[in-house]
Amino acid sequence: MIRVVLFDAVGTLFYPVPGVAEVYRAAGRRFGSNRTEAEIRQRFERALERQAVVPTSAVGVPTSAEGERARWRRIVAEVLDDATDAEAAFEALWEHFARPAHWRLFDDVEPAWARLRRQGLAAAIASNFDDRLEALCRGLPPLPDAVAVFHSAGIGYAKPDPRFYDEVARRLALSPEQLALVGDHLQHDYHAARVAGWHAVWLDRRATREPLADPDQPPPIRAASLVEAVELLLGC
Repeated sequence: MIRVVLFDAVGTLFYPVPGVAEVYRAAGRRFGSNRTEAEIRQRFERALERQAVVPTSAVGVPTSAEGERARWRRIVAEVLDDATDAEAAFEALWEHFARPAHWRLFDDVEPAWARLRRQGLAAAIASNFDDRLEALCRGLPPLPDAVAVFHSAGIGYAKPDPRFYDEVARRLALSPEQLALVGDHLQHDYHAARVAGWHAVWLDRRATREPLADPDQPPPIRAASLVEAVELLLGC
């Protein structure tokens, strides 16, 4: 029986407002960068992939709060490579994304969490984020109701590393079959959780519903909203 439903954070529970490219463009202009918003969007995606904490489907190296800060410093330097003061740009962006006012909850968060409360289940957060996540969640109701907030910098490993899931289960003092994860990343939030023995639902907000061409994997359990995801888990 599921006791705790954990949710990924960015892309699952909340998203940045304004968007990342717009914010980077504004910071870049302040510190000497002439990169356009379109260039920044492309460069950010490439930098994020190159500076990933852990390669997809692989066991990664340990991470930490210091390691995450250094990783984001490298990402900013790569995206705003023409900035005259890259360190100042990094500090401005780091502080910007640390503020709850710059993030917005998806509309389905509150009804999904209310459904869990009515069912007597606890909600928690499990994300590849850093220690800024705790303050963000405190400023975005109903996220302060979470029984725990886990981030890769605090766990020491990032999803999909199985050690992330093992440590979360240990800290909650629950067995894998008592845990469930809902997230928007098919590998990190769904397949890796299933390998760890958890229940899982892949959040596919685009609701494309086309079959995934991977003969080595069974079709994922997917939902177009958090409310649908919670209902699927309640039926487990």
